[in-house]
Amino acid sequence: MEIRTISSAGYNLWADICEEGEGVGSGSIELELGWQLCAIPVQHGYWDLSSHQHVHDDVTVAKFKNYILDQIEDLYGTVSGIEVANTYTGDAQEFYSYVVGSTPESDINNWQLIYDDGIHKEVSGFWIKTTVSGMIISWGE
Repeated sequence: MEIRTISSAGYNLWADICEEGEGVGSGSIELELGWQLCAIPVQHGYWDLSSHQHVHDDVTVAKFKNYILDQIEDLYGTVSGIEVANTYTGDAQEFYSYVVGSTPESDINNWQLIYDDGIHKEVSGFWIKTTVSGMIISWGE
């Protein structure tokens, strides 16, 4: 097994070199003040508030709220430092905007971190706006 690591500008990523569509990985991003472009390459999973970690169950679709915001709220006690997050999925040709404090979890604007149309999978890169710096979000195993 060969492991490759990329670390730069607040990102810390690793992934096993594997066959297409298989493998594990993890990473973290330190959120900076203002707007920042992020991508979290996770299709299934959620942040478990009782164990204070991600659960990857191959059933629960990883979305902005259950994978990212729940993690921030659990670890930092608040999501008040996050204002909004926006994404555009090319395959779906849709724009989504999650406004913290007003977008319901069941709303379509709580987008999937990986859009899967049954033919292609697209990692949803998104812009997140913060009013504080230093929060770290992580993903993977």
